[in-house]
Amino acid sequence: LVIYGQNSTATAYVERASNAFPNSTDLAVANLDGDSKPEIYVLGSTDNGNQTLNVFDVDLQPIRSVPLSVRATALYVEQSAFARKNLLLAVAHRTRQAYPALSHAELWAIDPVSGTDLWRSPTLLGTVPLNSLHFFDVDADGDGEIVLGTTYGMYHTR
Repeated sequence: LVIYGQNSTATAYVERASNAFPNSTDLAVANLDGDSKPEIYVLGSTDNGNQTLNVFDVDLQPIRSVPLSVRATALYVEQSAFARKNLLLAVAHRTRQAYPALSHAELWAIDPVSGTDLWRSPTLLGTVPLNSLHFFDVDADGDGEIVLGTTYGMYHTR
């Protein structure tokens, strides 16, 4: 990760901070804790295949690290009108079947500060690739529904 900012004369951009994350799989930048300052959420792998959610401030100073007991493949920011928002994780599960190796996934909503599990979706067929989840107001009721694609299909919540 590299953070750039304008120089003192506002004529160019210079590197303000950098940090290497060789085992990271996804990141999100958002104000999820309601303090009006954006945080950087980095999903990183551990040696056992589970993920850790690392949270940094805008200068890449560590705020907290939340160990996850699952293999999360993607991060998404919940769209809501509330100042404090949840973080959605795409969680991958593999079957023990040799061939064809089917994969299943779930969406988990977690509290971005504590990592507390708030809700889980039913099992989804296939894995949830990066950038495949979006919030759209499909039924024109003013609320965005979750629309996502997996490696085997498309899902839409109501």
